[in-house]
Amino acid sequence: MNLDGFLRRLDEAQAQHAKEALRRPSQRDEFEYGRMCGIYAGLERAKQLVEDMLAEQERKGANL
Repeated sequence: MNLDGFLRRLDEAQAQHAKEALRRPSQRDEFEYGRMCGIYAGLERAKQLVEDMLAEQERKGANL
């Protein structure tokens, strides 16, 4: 799997997580809400790190 495939899987996981979080919002307490938000934010951060890494590789390649 390449990095584009990895990013696509992160997007899919994030979307699935968001759907699950919205499926039964009234059955979640404050802790669970915070946990769900944290997981979503963690997936977003992982995507950003991969995108930053790719951009850095492109800059380094252009400077050769």
